Amino acid sequence: MQAIGMIHRTSTPQHTASAAGPLADTALREFLMTRPTAWLVDELITAARSAPLLRARLEQAAGTEPIVDVSGVLDRLDRVADVRGFVPYGEAASFAHGIRVELAAVETLRAEGFAAAAIEVLEHAITVIEGALGFVDDSDGEVGGVLDDAQELHAQACIEAGPEPVELAERLSRWALRSNWEVFLDSPGTHAETLGESGLARFREIVDDASVGLSVGDDADDFDDDDSDDDDSDNGRPTAFTIRYLQEQLAAQRGTDELIDVLAQDLSSAYRFHRIATVLADDDRVEEALAWLERGRNTTFGTWHDDRLDDLAADLHRRAGRFAVATQMVAEGFAASPTVSGYERLRVFATDSVEWDRRRAEALEVLRAMPVAALPAPGHRTMAEASGHGVLVRVLIEEGDIDGAWAAARQGGCPSSIWMEVAEARGVTHPADAVPVFQRLGANVLEGGNRAAYAHGAALIRRAHRFAEAAGLTPESTAWIVDVREKNRRRPALQDEFNRHHLPKVR
Repeated sequence: MQAIGMIHRTSTPQHTASAAGPLADTALREFLMTRPTAWLVDELITAARSAPLLRARLEQAAGTEPIVDVSGVLDRLDRVADVRGFVPYGEAASFAHGIRVELAAVETLRAEGFAAAAIEVLEHAITVIEGALGFVDDSDGEVGGVLDDAQELHAQACIEAGPEPVELAERLSRWALRSNWEVFLDSPGTHAETLGESGLARFREIVDDASVGLSVGDDADDFDDDDSDDDDSDNGRPTAFTIRYLQEQLAAQRGTDELIDVLAQDLSSAYRFHRIATVLADDDRVEEALAWLERGRNTTFGTWHDDRLDDLAADLHRRAGRFAVATQMVAEGFAASPTVSGYERLRVFATDSVEWDRRRAEALEVLRAMPVAALPAPGHRTMAEASGHGVLVRVLIEEGDIDGAWAAARQGGCPSSIWMEVAEARGVTHPADAVPVFQRLGANVLEGGNRAAYAHGAALIRRAHRFAEAAGLTPESTAWIVDVREKNRRRPALQDEFNRHHLPKVR
């Protein structure tokens, strides 16, 4: 562990890359070898005055406490993270890049053997990023990504520098409790190696003190922690989520049983049972996990049933080799809520239990029993389309049964997107069948009444016309398109899109 002296912020070190090559270096070395020692020492001391890292290396080699001057990078971080007003979405990436460039100094400090100085820079960087985040449109997570990277680098620098564990625990715990951006929320795990037993114990004390007044079911700042001396937050009380998360992180460092004990303190939702079962399953304690899932499935949480409990239970029964039990659970879930992904999941499970033929037939019957969706009336547009037999159509398409999918679409209906998919597949061998589908879909889209709708509708009608050409129905398709043009002759944007898509014109 190297010491770090006081940080001076009075000068900004300058680094100039030399254009000299190996030959010039050799010549310079030969010259320096001829100089008196006193002259070399004077030159080196003069250079060290303007090169903080060089001076620190020399002091470290001399066995004295090195003073690493990082004032330059700290000042630059202040400048690049200084938000004047608000950083809009389009400038967020550039803003993040400016901070990331300055963080490159951390790698230089670590490479030179001054990880403690790197910690100072990183903690300053995290502070200024936190201060700026509320004034940045970080929709793409660019600035948040830099914040995450800084925390990862901090954990690594702590391993290399070896700061005093209890002091580190006090700094990290209070930071995590007060942060609005979940900074160091994972530090009981990421910094566990550096914290050690003493640091984790102190971390736990501070979090437990902050939890005074926290009740089961709390999920916000709705508890009284005024008696806590350890939460010196500038942002108010820590949230219940923050405290519980930290307690779980700390418990995880002691093992699965400790974590389960913490998680079991709050069983107010099905998700809590799922969390416990997941932890046990990850520890290869499948039967215990199933017992917790069964408890959760038999507990009432309002009117909503969390399917994740059933899904995980089926996965664990399959993992334990109970394929028939697992398949039955998946089949029941599919029957209750038929989806394409549920059908594929059933196929995988039923294949394991050698029941796919029977389970497939049952699943298709479930899908055929779904309510029929009538075709929308011409010109009728709605954002909420009935699903009809859409799942059945998609399933049959994926199985390669295009004729069956076409029949299912005609019989039970389906959303427009699936109609396009099945019509496209049907049109390969029966182009005449695809024509009216794309005509109807195109005409409905045109009712949107704007340029985007006209462009999309024209593209669909162009697709219909190509199928008509393949089916020998060009005259009929042309007449239909001309009629559409005529009915919309007062919509120049529509006419323009039809022209752009090379659709027939009125003669």
